[in-house]
Amino acid sequence: MNKMAKVESKSVDKLRDVEFDFVVTLCDNVAQTCPLWLGSGRVKHMGFPDPAAATGSEAERQEVFRQVRDDLRQKVLDYLEQMQNLAAEGSFYGTRNL
Repeated sequence: MNKMAKVESKSVDKLRDVEFDFVVTLCDNVAQTCPLWLGSGRVKHMGFPDPAAATGSEAERQEVFRQVRDDLRQKVLDYLEQMQNLAAEGSFYGTRNL
């Protein structure tokens, strides 16, 4: 039987010693509220609005969540494909921030 992994927010302090290839920050207010990433990995910021701040009817708020989800999926997958192409070309290793 397949079990879905529990998804939950984690403090960056719990992840400092984990080695990552990429770290993607997503919140639009990252500069003000999210901690600076000092661990390993290339850092890429992709700003998205916080869907929890959506207003309107339940259906309108759900649509905002769905739109952010779909945009996030597309942008992150596009970015990972771009990084895969750079790695294949041998030009992947350069600056820390992309």
